[in-house]
Amino acid sequence: MTMQDVTVIDVPAQESVDAIVSGRVDGVIVWEPYGSQIRVQMADRIVAFPVQSNQPGYGTIIGRNDWIGGHPEIVSRFLKSLAQAEDYLTHNPAQAKAILRKQLNYDDAITENNLASTPVLHLP
Repeated sequence: MTMQDVTVIDVPAQESVDAIVSGRVDGVIVWEPYGSQIRVQMADRIVAFPVQSNQPGYGTIIGRNDWIGGHPEIVSRFLKSLAQAEDYLTHNPAQAKAILRKQLNYDDAITENNLASTPVLHLP
């Protein structure tokens, strides 16, 4: 198979689950929670693998130097909140799952799949 055998279609992420479940497309590249939703709904009818090989996918937080320099207290509080969230997730997994289910409207299967495939990054 070559790229000439593939028709690339721009499918908005929020439509990706329906697009592959309905058969409108044969494959998608998505992020969470869409990957978990597809794995739960399609179960053994799909093959899913990370497009970045064995590297975990991470989001990146970026800020302009001038804004960061002008708002050191906000930046400090933000970074502390990330560390607190990570600590809470690590030490209170059941409560963290309940928060995900409520805040993101995840069901149990999506929550479990999402957390199982999400590495916890320990901040200094």
